[in-house]
Amino acid sequence: MTFPLRVAHFVVLVIGVSISASLIVLVIGLSLLALTLLLGRGLAAVERLLGADIPAPAYPFRTGSVFDHVRALPVNRQT
Repeated sequence: MTFPLRVAHFVVLVIGVSISASLIVLVIGLSLLALTLLLGRGLAAVERLLGADIPAPAYPFRTGSVFDHVRALPVNRQT
């Protein structure tokens, strides 16, 4: 069961990153990239619930604006 699930995760993330990278010149590309990174974290949380050995991500910026959280998302090592 884990192989098809991980293949599906890989396909979803690759398509999300490639579409957002191609639309980066537009405003929607940045927001789509942020959503793709959040989706990747969500999919990792699902894998953790199923028993995979994936460390929980650290949230270095618990306070601050939404822009600070989105800006910290791609530079976080565990993303």
